[in-house]
Amino acid sequence: MIDAFIDTMPKAELHVHLEGTLEPDLSFALAQKNGVELPHATPEALLRACDFDDLPSFLAVYYKGMEVLRDEGDFFELTWRYLLKARGGRTRRGDRIDPVFSARSVFVVQDLTASYLRRMLELGMLVTVIFDDPAYFRGYMNENLHALYHEGGLTRQELVRLVHNAFTVAWIDGVRRRGYLERLQRHVDASP
Repeated sequence: MIDAFIDTMPKAELHVHLEGTLEPDLSFALAQKNGVELPHATPEALLRACDFDDLPSFLAVYYKGMEVLRDEGDFFELTWRYLLKARGGRTRRGDRIDPVFSARSVFVVQDLTASYLRRMLELGMLVTVIFDDPAYFRGYMNENLHALYHEGGLTRQELVRLVHNAFTVAWIDGVRRRGYLERLQRHVDASP
């Protein structure tokens, strides 16, 4: 029941690197289209290469992946796929700002990270969760929220607070902010 609640909750995305949404299947399709040789034989092999140990190993895969993006059509396709993914995840507002706290899905499930998030929420900080580079860290908004609940031990109320905070700090006018927050509250009230 909590998974459906998370999946259908309206959300705000405050920060994402467009190139960080380049999924392996699109990377291979664009590589073939543009005559770019990738260091991995299959999309699955590229996905396995995303098990990073450090920043240099991440950047090596990330920068090589960006080489497949050559023209306006490539960026259009990348953007379109991201927008469809975000819409499917019930992301209703997308504004890039510097968040108070950034937690990638690989690290979000560590007890230390989840406990830091909980402590910041307790202190009234406007903490939120972002994608950043979801194709490389295998975690869009819903996946991150699921991990925080199931593996990080955050409560449903704490997840709602994270989403509420995102709408609160988004660069939008007061009328839109109230509208999004009202939608979020209706979702919470309608869900057992």
